[in-house]
Parts: sequence; structure tokens; C-alpha cells
Amino acid sequence: MDARDQHELPRSTLRAGVNYLRNRWEAFERFLEDGRISIDSNRTEAAIKGPVMGKKTWLFLASEQAGETAAIFYTLTMSCKRHCIDVQAYFRDVFRRIRTATSA
Repeated sequence: MDARDQHELPRSTLRAGVNYLRNRWEAFERFLEDGRISIDSNRTEAAIKGPVMGKKTWLFLASEQAGETAAIFYTLTMSCKRHCIDVQAYFRDVFRRIRTATSA
């Protein structure tokens, strides 16, 4: 990288890309060593988009308890989606079990 980037213009796109990689080299090595690490943050950004977009919608929930309940349902829904679980089937199963559950 060093020999080639000496010949590039200081503000070229290639130079910017090389500098970007050089500044994040340690993280890039971790990415190469661990196949579980994603090369981008698209999944994370998509996951936080819902709560960010819903802020105004959820601003006027009836109470703090309603907000906590909504957060629990949102978390469960997003967890199901993240793990490719049918959300409706999951909640049907949970509610069916709750009806017949006894307290411990």
C-alpha cells in the first residue's frame, strides 16, 4: 500500500480509501480473523431505524407502564425477526401458554 499511494493525488478517491483502511486496520484484521463479524453495520442500522422513526408516535403513550409494555413487545418482535421466527406464531404460542400457566 505504501509504495502505490505515494503516486496518487492527495485528494483522490483511491487515497481516501487507502487512508480509511489504514486508520481502521486493527478492526479490519479482526474482521478477517472472525467470520462472525459483519463487514458493514447495515443490520444494526436497520434495527435502530424503527425506534428512531417511532419516537414521535410513541411520545404520547397513555402512561409510563404502557411505554414499558410497548418496549417489551417491540424487543420481542425484533428478536423474533432477527432469528427468523414467525412473530405471529410466537405470540400465539406465548399467549396460549400464559392462559394455562400457573405461578411459581
